[in-house]
Amino acid sequence: MHEIICQSTEGYRVEVRATGGHVIYTDERKRLGGDDTAMSPMQLLAASLGACKVVTLLGVAQAYGLPVTGVEAHVSRRGELHLTSPADHNQRRNFIGRLDLEIIVHGKLTSEEKLKLHEGVDACPVENTLRRPTPIDTTVIYPDDTAT
Repeated sequence: MHEIICQSTEGYRVEVRATGGHVIYTDERKRLGGDDTAMSPMQLLAASLGACKVVTLLGVAQAYGLPVTGVEAHVSRRGELHLTSPADHNQRRNFIGRLDLEIIVHGKLTSEEKLKLHEGVDACPVENTLRRPTPIDTTVIYPDDTAT
């Protein structure tokens, strides 16, 4: 069984279903031919990193009993993303060159408590995945193909 299923709906809008019954949507920006009704896949990637950082720091705060009342991650994409359309196949240039994060931690923390949070900030599994080469194997299936 697949953990995530992404299915086209209309135009470039994609329904993303995950185990547990969770559903979100992605879409491309209008300049790329989409309707801009949801985050783009690249925005979703950046959002995944930001959300992971937030959850990781909340977990560290909880584990140490730190008085954290909230965490925000502001993510900026920089670099080599030069898409002119979703069909732009110049793969050497279609990537994010850099992700910058600003983490805002709410709560009155001592210097020692802040140090404990800093030690855990790099434990985010999404960041750890993005930082190392991750093999991606893609199989294209044509169920309606009658050719043999």
